[in-house]
Amino acid sequence: SDVGIGTNADRIRRALDPAAANRDGRSKGRVGLLIAKWLTELHGGKLVFESAKDLGNTASAHLPR
Repeated sequence: SDVGIGTNADRIRRALDPAAANRDGRSKGRVGLLIAKWLTELHGGKLVFESAKDLGNTASAHLPR
């Protein structure tokens, strides 16, 4: 988690969409979150990314036992 400026739901959706990086040409900075999502899903888990404007972001990986 961080205490940055946060982001909106549309930007979160685009950051977790592999095709979005190719459409807008701004993949830098999004690749790490996308890789974390893929690795979590490969292990049967789910990546949850939450954000609140002016409060920051929180990413959590929920993995099965």
